[in-house]
Amino acid sequence: MVEIAAARSTTAYGTRVNKDPTSLLQYALPLEETAGEDKVKPIREVQASLEESRLYVTQRIFDKAKGGITDVLKKISQKSKDILKPVRDADKPAAEALLSELGTTCDEILKVRVCFEVQFSEFE
Repeated sequence: MVEIAAARSTTAYGTRVNKDPTSLLQYALPLEETAGEDKVKPIREVQASLEESRLYVTQRIFDKAKGGITDVLKKISQKSKDILKPVRDADKPAAEALLSELGTTCDEILKVRVCFEVQFSEFE
């Protein structure tokens, strides 16, 4: 019964609705409990870099956001096997596709950033 109450407290229950995207993501991905903390460390590092970059963008600190996105790309390319270790064999192709899509999206973000840098340098 205690487990049910704890589960309800982290999601929508009555008038209490959790709208914090970070905590929702963490509750949606309880990886440490299912796979072990050591196995999920690489994906949590990627998650932390993405969340940090998002924060920098909202604060308009674009150079640091660029560094975070670059860090994500580096981790994806260097640690993709470690990131995919906790994924079941049946789900690996889908996870590999999502990881590739994340890398492509991050690469596109950097390209857009470079375009803005070139465009704004023309005004100086």
